[in-house]
Amino acid sequence: MSFKRASIISFMTAFSLCCFISCTTSPDTHDHDHDLDPINSEDIPESILGLKAESETHTIQLISADPDPAIKGKNDWTLSLTDKADNAITGATIVAVPFMIVHGHGSSPLSYTASESEQEGEYLFTAINFIMVGTWEITFKVTVENETDAGAASNEIVLTLKVVN
Repeated sequence: MSFKRASIISFMTAFSLCCFISCTTSPDTHDHDHDLDPINSEDIPESILGLKAESETHTIQLISADPDPAIKGKNDWTLSLTDKADNAITGATIVAVPFMIVHGHGSSPLSYTASESEQEGEYLFTAINFIMVGTWEITFKVTVENETDAGAASNEIVLTLKVVN
């Protein structure tokens, strides 16, 4: 191995080690205050079942939740999707994107795609992960194939909820 190549490898190893140590030992330096969105006992919902959100063309409603209310960690939900005439919509694609506005971040992973239930117009989300307690907005991106003469129609529906410990 040449001296130049050995020097580059040594430098890269040292640089990587310094970056690792710096990231794992430095204090928390993110730029938001965790006290901006406190949850006190009056804010804790007894249940999130029945929460509803609407767009110009569709309505989603939370019809089952495990656990209920939503908690920090993994959450499983069943949603109903209907049109404005309250007809169940089948064959849709629904993607949920949780976002915590007060802190300016999403969750991990950033989005979740529902699977269609055996029940007409119902969609299942598994393991929606809320990484911290507080107020979250979940944007549901709904795409329905062949809903218009032009083909698929898409819209967004935003649901706001409190996540507890």
